[in-house]
Amino acid sequence: MKRTALALVAAASVMACTTTASDLRNRPPVHTFNTAKPPMRVAQCISESVSKIGSPSVLQGESETTITFVQENATTLFITISNDGEGKVWRVNGLIPYRSALQRCA
Repeated sequence: MKRTALALVAAASVMACTTTASDLRNRPPVHTFNTAKPPMRVAQCISESVSKIGSPSVLQGESETTITFVQENATTLFITISNDGEGKVWRVNGLIPYRSALQRCA
């Protein structure tokens, strides 16, 4: 019984350490929002506000701006903001804070 429990904990740890933005995006978003501000300005504000949860990477694409937070080789928070102002949030678990940054920045 103990070996089974340890194996499950080890497997969960390995899975958590290899989470990518693509993995998160395959799930439904945990939050959606709208903004009238330019996506890049919102992204920069969020990345500065929540940088304690991982190293932020902001990429401005043709149709959307993405913010990816990575900590210990795992994506912890992933946010997209379309050019139309529609935002979506994905996070690896419920312990990742982001709402106050969204309220302040979006």
